[in-house]
Amino acid sequence: GAFNSAVLMDCGQNVGPGRTLKAAMGLHLLSYVASHYSNKKLAKMMLKVTKNSPADQWVLESTFAAGWFFGQGEEQVTILRTIAPAKHIPELDIPICFMNGEKDHRDSEQLWLNLCDTPDEVNSVLKVFSGGDHFFMHDSRFVEDVLKDINDFAASN
Repeated sequence: GAFNSAVLMDCGQNVGPGRTLKAAMGLHLLSYVASHYSNKKLAKMMLKVTKNSPADQWVLESTFAAGWFFGQGEEQVTILRTIAPAKHIPELDIPICFMNGEKDHRDSEQLWLNLCDTPDEVNSVLKVFSGGDHFFMHDSRFVEDVLKDINDFAASN
C-alpha cells in the first residue's frame, strides 16, 4: 500500500452502525445545528466550547486561521453515521497509533486497537492524554508529546 502506518486522533467513539444512544444523540444534534445555524453562529458556539477547554487560544488560532466550512455539515453527519471502523480496520495492513484525550468520549478505542494487529505482530498503540479533552491537540500541555509520539511511531514503522 501507499502507507506504512497511520495516526488517528479524536476517534475513540463509534458513531457508525452499532453506536451508543449517546453517540446517536450527538449526531442528531450535530445534524440539526449544521442545517439550522449560520456559519457565524456555529463558529461562536465552537469558540464557546473551546473556552471551556484547557486548550490554548494561541494554539487554537492555527485551527481558526484555516477557515471554518460548515456548508457540508449534513453530508458529513451522513458519512459519520455510515462509517463502520470495526469492519474496515482489519482490512488495513498497517499499524495504527490512536490518540485521544482522557476526558473525550471513548467507547471503542480498545476494540479498534485489538482489530489492528495479528497475534504474531503487535505494532499498533493507544495513547491517551491524561487531562486532555476533545481539543487535546490544541493544548500546549500536549503539543510536544503529540509531535514526539507521532515521530517515534512513524520511525518505528
